[in-house]
Amino acid sequence: MLLALPAVACATGTDEPDVTLDTFEVMDPGAEDHVIDDPGWDTFRDPDVDPDPDPDPDPDPDPEPEPDVPACTPTSPSGECNIIEQCGCPPAAFCAWRQHVSMCIIVETCLFVTPGTGTHGAICTELYDCAPGHDCLFTEGSTTGNCYKWCEDDTDCPGGNTCTITVNFALGTPCSGETPGPLSACTLTP
Repeated sequence: MLLALPAVACATGTDEPDVTLDTFEVMDPGAEDHVIDDPGWDTFRDPDVDPDPDPDPDPDPDPEPEPDVPACTPTSPSGECNIIEQCGCPPAAFCAWRQHVSMCIIVETCLFVTPGTGTHGAICTELYDCAPGHDCLFTEGSTTGNCYKWCEDDTDCPGGNTCTITVNFALGTPCSGETPGPLSACTLTP
């Protein structure tokens, strides 16, 4: 946060005339004349001047600054990050699909949980078994799934796989039914 500090002005309106003094002579009886030429030497110092106009400044106005979040464009409407690029989240989070609470759509959201390590094609049984940018997807009636990489086109897919799998998400309360995912997933075999 940047603060604009007011300028400090010297008080005027005293009975003393304004004096500008660059050079003056100090006369020492019985000695030679001495000239002091030091513009930094103030002969009219006020001993009561407060050297610190703000005696209690806040040395740390923001003790917990927000971490730098890389800018990126979400692939889904109303998303806050990009699931393919894995950008837009703080360092302790990753981008994943979640249901928007009030709109009954699937959006990209930053999650603060430890992600799995399964990459494209790995066997999975839990939502977080897969690495960021992948999801554990199940065929209907199956209890085990595979990690699938999300894609916008074939160049996002590894090993010659194509970006052609349509994924439907089951919606939870207060919504119901299914909705197609905003992106496709890569095929498991070329």
